Amino acid sequence: MSEFELAGRRPTWADVDLDALASNFRAVRERVGAGVKVMGVVKADAYGHGARECALRLADEGAEWFGVASPEEGFALRGAGVTQPVLSFGGFWQGQAEDCLRQSIVPVVYRLDMAEALDAAARAARKVADVHVKI
Repeated sequence: MSEFELAGRRPTWADVDLDALASNFRAVRERVGAGVKVMGVVKADAYGHGARECALRLADEGAEWFGVASPEEGFALRGAGVTQPVLSFGGFWQGQAEDCLRQSIVPVVYRLDMAEALDAAARAARKVADVHVKI
């Protein structure tokens, strides 16, 4: 990019080295041991570094879970082929319980009406909903 193209912009960028990401994951895995499940947190597009690419690489390295900010981010991971459990830290919005259940997005539940909506969706689908309860 030329200096002219950078005029009026912040001349910053991030180069993401997926090999370094994988190496860091392996270091964490070695430190915590094989009996501990490791979650790759890729919310906010992996903090602007590319959630799809980071998640797929971490999945190849053995990440057991992924964490996202919203169901939409989880749906995008599913669309990219991520099959591991996905935890939505922000829960879900009204009307999203069915989609979370259908796409196996595990929401954090922090209000009774959220639990009731997820329960109703699970009963209708004849499934058991997985949740994390925020206390």
